Amino acid sequence: MQIGLGNERFPFQYRQKTIQYSEVELFLVFKSAQFQADYSGGSGSTGTGNQQLKLHLGPPAISNSPSAILTSSLSFLGGLAYGYIAQPPQPATSGGSPPVWFLSVDSTDIAGINSNLRNLGSTGEAHLNPAAINDVLMLCHYSVSS
Repeated sequence: MQIGLGNERFPFQYRQKTIQYSEVELFLVFKSAQFQADYSGGSGSTGTGNQQLKLHLGPPAISNSPSAILTSSLSFLGGLAYGYIAQPPQPATSGGSPPVWFLSVDSTDIAGINSNLRNLGSTGEAHLNPAAINDVLMLCHYSVSS
């Protein structure tokens, strides 16, 4: 999934400045408490598989983009799946387009998560189950310079 990081995503006073990202936090929001329990492996969990999901984030031209393993603990944000990337690569720009990052998940990583949170495509590749996931939130820590 491509994520545009153009000036419109920042407060007005930063629009003509240089933005440097220092950390990115990622949150996986499930559509129900049952799907949350399936991911965390807590009581009431159903289905098979208990691997945690690994999200990759980086500019399009980078082959080994940094990743965040999304962990889930009831003591942190009520079990919301969470991960972070310290010192992410700066987003790529080209031809006057807004800077972009790509957020991706490998099919092999999806295959290891709880079976209620994934579907198999016609070619046998695992995909995230859209009925289980409400959203992916990305919180960027950044600094601004002239």
